[in-house]
Amino acid sequence: LVVSPRENQKNYANVTFQTLGYKYSSTTGANVTLHNGAITTDSMWNTVRQHNGSVTFGSADATATDLNVQTLEMHGGTFTWQPDDTGEDAYIGNLRIYGGTFDASQTTNADRSKVLGNGTGTSIRLFRGGTMKLDNARGNISVHTAADGFYNFGGVLNVDSNVKIGLTNNAT
Repeated sequence: LVVSPRENQKNYANVTFQTLGYKYSSTTGANVTLHNGAITTDSMWNTVRQHNGSVTFGSADATATDLNVQTLEMHGGTFTWQPDDTGEDAYIGNLRIYGGTFDASQTTNADRSKVLGNGTGTSIRLFRGGTMKLDNARGNISVHTAADGFYNFGGVLNVDSNVKIGLTNNAT
């Protein structure tokens, strides 16, 4: 799915996925590219490339299983992450934030645990120009223990107070 509204006007395209409404199979979600506009979803996604616009991933009204994103690449816009996954914790496997705001600080479904990374070969990378809001007042957003790491290359990272963060410098 490619959402690219005429004249790049965000109010020209609003897409809503029904709960688990778009899947290739039981384990693979949609590939989505968003140039502008707004998407609201309660369905799993495979690869998302967001250049602008807004995505609301999850709602207070729908519970489902496997509300995961395999790869999220942000260049702009806002991605609001608030899934209500009734199975295991919702996750984003690979996360690249080059620009825009990744927002997991909302009160909707804040009580649900969420995981960044989903195993070996996955990583989280936050670049200058990007903002990541993980401050949901619950401290229940974590990095998967087998993920290859969380790397901040100058982006803005907001976390809850009293959160344990381990820092290393990997510059060579």
